[in-house]
Amino acid sequence: MSYKRVISLYKRFLFCLLYNPFSYFLALFFILYVFISFFIGQQFFTGAGSTDLHRFFSAIASVMVLLVPAVTAVSPSFQKDYAIPFDDLHIILARVAAISSFCLTLIILTLPVPFCVSTFGDIEFSQVLCGYFGIILYTITGIATSTFLFIICNHVVLAFTFSILFFLFINNAHLIAAFVKLPEWIIAFCKELSFEWHFNACSKGIIDSRDLLFYMAFCILSIFASVIVMQYKRGFSNLLLKRFILLGASAFVLILLNSSRYFFRIDTTLSKKFTVSPYSKVLLSEVKEPLKITYYLSPVLKNLYPQVKDVDDFLQDYATVSDNVFYEQKEPVEQILLAQGIQGEQIQTTSDSATSYTTVYSAVVIQCLDSTEIIPFVLDTKRLEYDLTSRIQYIIRGIARNVQIVIGNGLSLEEDYSYVKPWLESQGFSVLRTYFPSQAGIGRTIFFQIPEVPVLVLGTSECTLEDADALSYLLQNGGKLFIATEPYTIDVKKDWAVSENKGIIKDYVTYMLQQYGIYFAESMTADTACLPLSLSSSYDVKSIQYPLWPVLKKQKNALNGMSLFWPCSIETDADVASESEFDVFSVLHTTQSAWLYSIEAGTNPFGIEKTLPDQSAYKKLDVCVELSKRGNSKCIILADQYCFDTNMIAFSSSGKSIDDRGLDFLTDSLLKLCGQSELLALKNKSNINTSLYKIDAMSVKGIVFMVIIVPVLFMLICGICANIQRYLFNRENYS
Repeated sequence: MSYKRVISLYKRFLFCLLYNPFSYFLALFFILYVFISFFIGQQFFTGAGSTDLHRFFSAIASVMVLLVPAVTAVSPSFQKDYAIPFDDLHIILARVAAISSFCLTLIILTLPVPFCVSTFGDIEFSQVLCGYFGIILYTITGIATSTFLFIICNHVVLAFTFSILFFLFINNAHLIAAFVKLPEWIIAFCKELSFEWHFNACSKGIIDSRDLLFYMAFCILSIFASVIVMQYKRGFSNLLLKRFILLGASAFVLILLNSSRYFFRIDTTLSKKFTVSPYSKVLLSEVKEPLKITYYLSPVLKNLYPQVKDVDDFLQDYATVSDNVFYEQKEPVEQILLAQGIQGEQIQTTSDSATSYTTVYSAVVIQCLDSTEIIPFVLDTKRLEYDLTSRIQYIIRGIARNVQIVIGNGLSLEEDYSYVKPWLESQGFSVLRTYFPSQAGIGRTIFFQIPEVPVLVLGTSECTLEDADALSYLLQNGGKLFIATEPYTIDVKKDWAVSENKGIIKDYVTYMLQQYGIYFAESMTADTACLPLSLSSSYDVKSIQYPLWPVLKKQKNALNGMSLFWPCSIETDADVASESEFDVFSVLHTTQSAWLYSIEAGTNPFGIEKTLPDQSAYKKLDVCVELSKRGNSKCIILADQYCFDTNMIAFSSSGKSIDDRGLDFLTDSLLKLCGQSELLALKNKSNINTSLYKIDAMSVKGIVFMVIIVPVLFMLICGICANIQRYLFNRENYS
């Protein structure tokens, strides 16, 4: 019979919420807040947004700080509960269930958001499912806690204010270390109390037993603490129940202290990006000598960034694969790390008196016998397995990744291509600056004719016939090349004037490639899918689309797309390539709205607007092709020598982060040329495209209808039905 009492009370509490007009104001506020935070806050409709739903779930979690106390305050008066002749536990359970039903209904009404976002790009459905699962746990726990606080305080306004302050604290408890200097054990305890800290794993698609136990224990403890307070106010004294509450509180503390020792994590992502891959397991099975992985982590980072918990968990899982691999986390000692060449990063911290910058470390050191490899700084697991496995591969198998860089267009590696060398070194490549035969001089190394070491060629406008023959000889004898070039030159430092490469043969390297069935167009490539160009004057700043800077959409070999600058299209002839015993195929292509643009027309942005072709001239054009032999990549030709240029990368970048998609494609290509396809797959394992690349995306009006209008109509119908039911009840019982 007890469950029937709970159900009857539950219906009463829920019905009171449904016919209260203020409940619908709160619901409307919730819907609008989520919409504004996700779509407006990240400028989603300007194309600068992302399909990553972490901000969406964070918005729900943050608005619950106000919504849960407000709905609890709107629910029937707590003072009237003492007149109900039911058990206190039944009353609390019914109240928590009713408020939870109302709030969870609002959460369900946000389901159109992931649906709308999926029309713009790819979403991780595991992130959606786990995110909602985490939000449900978070909300129910918050409601149980808010109920407890309202029972303690007799005044509704005081209880409402205290609940909000409490939620603000417990939601951001892990951030205390950034503002107040406290003993380490207090900071660690505050971190374990943080609702947002425990929600972090669910928002990424991980079900962690530690987070489940935390929310369940906190919720149960709050409910039974509410029962104790109600009994105290009624004047009852149940010694058994008090002992049970004391036992529950002790169990809660023990759960917080011991959950990190015995736990499980379920990686629900499709790519299993938080799980050790089979390739890494095979590699670690070859470890015969003790291999030590040490994670040097500053306590400040440990308490500020939930992501470092994922790093620590993954390193633990990684080490358990082999009995000869040992893992340890240590606090960094600056002198020791500096001696190993590990530099710290600066983060801003705030104290009572001033704001300062603190040097922090989050480095992984791998040691085996006399070999040492270092990952200088890591804050998440996105590339962690790739970095670990590639370095351990070098230690165990002695497989190194080397690359030679030669420049044939007169630009400087140190200035014009300043990102290339540091980027490749950060990816684990040993980079050597070499030269063409025509550039021979004192202290200059001519590029090696070694098949195992790829040659990265940046531009060929100044290459001689001897240089082209050297590249052809290397290719025919098993060498590997990445060539970024086109048969014309852009004055990127001045007025962007375009000129065809002049000579008896316009460009010896592009001419040499014709014997392999690769033909560059005698024109530039334009595309309606392109980067904007801001033109400023003393009166105004005008932004126009610049078709000569095409933006490649997501495709097989460019998972996040890529920006190009004055590229050239390429045509191929498989029969000619087969005569040289090669296969040729496309690697990158434009959208269907690209066209060939005459070099004589120049690069003036306003001139292009006047020469737009008829749509019948639009077609998909190849801008990167590959030569392979017996399935092995031998040469990748990218018809753009400026996409790795420092100034051009700056043009396509936004904010504090650089547009590294081109450099990332270069890394993928070199890994393919090195024959390390397993590492390439590992590198892209966690590479989820979050760009808004789909052309047939939902309109803004459609999103507003789905995300705002539909939920509002649903709430309106619920309100009308509740009030009709109330009217019928009153007429039947009081007429």
